Amino acid sequence: MLAEYTARRGWLLDALKEVPGLTCNEPEGAFYAFPNVSGCLRGTVRTSGEFAQRLLEEEQTVVTDGAGFGSEGYLRMSYATSMEQLQEGVKRIKRFAEKLHQVA
Repeated sequence: MLAEYTARRGWLLDALKEVPGLTCNEPEGAFYAFPNVSGCLRGTVRTSGEFAQRLLEEEQTVVTDGAGFGSEGYLRMSYATSMEQLQEGVKRIKRFAEKLHQVA
């Protein structure tokens, strides 16, 4: 399982690089990535909490607001799920981020 989670983490980090306005450092442990969404905060989406809520409402995709972990402007994303779910989730996050960039 360690090899599988390592592969998922690598895929997720590479995929998140393709999302406009989003950056992500390599996580040091656990099964979570903490992408920075500050570059996506615009218009009516001014906080990572608003980003997470609107992503849920508009793309039916669940992430956790990083503010609850002391990191406003970040999201907490688990990669302890199937590769198919990760791929679909990133596709939806990218679509949502692209919509936000069109508003600017």
